[in-house]
Amino acid sequence: MKTNSLNNRFYPHNEIRTDCIINMDDDSDMPYSDMAFAIDTWRGHFFNNLVGFSHLGSNHIPTYINVTLQYVHSNKRLLSKNGAFYSIVHPSWLVFHRRYLYQYTYKLPQSARDLVESLTNCDDILFNFLVANITKQGPVVIDAWEKPYNLGGLWKRRTHMETRTLCLNKFVEIFGGMPLKYTTSIFKSNRNRRVPEMRSHFFQDQLPIQ
Repeated sequence: MKTNSLNNRFYPHNEIRTDCIINMDDDSDMPYSDMAFAIDTWRGHFFNNLVGFSHLGSNHIPTYINVTLQYVHSNKRLLSKNGAFYSIVHPSWLVFHRRYLYQYTYKLPQSARDLVESLTNCDDILFNFLVANITKQGPVVIDAWEKPYNLGGLWKRRTHMETRTLCLNKFVEIFGGMPLKYTTSIFKSNRNRRVPEMRSHFFQDQLPIQ
């Protein structure tokens, strides 16, 4: 690539020949059985969706600031006591169709990609916006083995969460609304690789807190 950009994660390289894309960080560590289950789930009924893992998920939280609707980015630890639900899955380990690489690179408003470039952040949020805007659905979320991650990286910056909150609201402006949906059905990874049915995938527009 000519430039070092977070947008390059979703570039449709000519060498990519398979429809199934497995996007992962170079330090990812996932058991084969969980990887295979995620791929089988995508291939079985969810090839239009993002298929990710609950320990790599987060949410957008609506709030009102000066009577104006805004969104705050939050990780699962802030919400687990209210039940498991996720509107964003992160590409540290993610399965999706390769057509979304083309959509991200060539069909998104340039202003959205420029924001990712300028902030060196939020490429994953933008990718979730893209797919949710196309499918009108929430991501498919799998509960699987979890290993603590390296404590380094961009997410350890003190301004990281503030930046991601900024991105959420800027993307809402660019997209003309909030396309993200809250997925409330979490599929448990199983070694017999019995994949879930489409009818078991539940998602909603409203924040699912009682």
